[in-house]
Amino acid sequence: MDFERTLIASFEHHYNLAEKHGCFAHFARALYRRVQKLSLTRKYKEEGAFTAIFDMLKSLAYIPTTNIHAAFDAVMLRYARNADGTDKFEVGSSEKRFIEYFVQTWLGHINGRRPMFPNELWNCFDLTREGKSKTTNSLEAWHNALKLTLGSPDGKRPRFWKWLRQMKKECSLKEAELIRLQSTPMKLKTADKRIAQQRKELAENYNPMEMFQYLQNQANYTVIDQF
Repeated sequence: MDFERTLIASFEHHYNLAEKHGCFAHFARALYRRVQKLSLTRKYKEEGAFTAIFDMLKSLAYIPTTNIHAAFDAVMLRYARNADGTDKFEVGSSEKRFIEYFVQTWLGHINGRRPMFPNELWNCFDLTREGKSKTTNSLEAWHNALKLTLGSPDGKRPRFWKWLRQMKKECSLKEAELIRLQSTPMKLKTADKRIAQQRKELAENYNPMEMFQYLQNQANYTVIDQF
């Protein structure tokens, strides 16, 4: 699911008993768009303290929800504080504003204001441990392909009967694909499959006593292309 508040509200209204999971790729892109908006792209590419903060905060999605706040505090202590305990980033700086954005939008306060998006929505620890998909990329690819098929040179919507015929064709194709997948699991690209397996193994062996090291290991799988 994308992180659109109107979409989420509509989904909850019509499917209030269904589980909701945000798309990790959309979560990562939202964070990177904020980096761009705050003119922090160069800072991120310099691979300094801010790079570590960004990668670690993004990887909080792979931490159990019960440990997210503790992990956030550990990241701030390591990368956003000086040795004497003072803040590394000045009040009003772009780095400070990014951290404030993350707290207000995604993290929230333990005993205070709730975030715009609940931790459970963007967290994918359980999905990772169970080896399930964490993105909607395949669905978006299907939407784009369908749009090209139904598109017209003048940009107008397709006529009803053309749309209906294409929908019937798509249903037949998807039914055949579901039957095929029951006997042959969907294949991932070699690199994606390797990363997914390594993330899964990390999640399966998660130890809260080694939380920071675990978070660093998950952050090592950052892929720029996902933005």
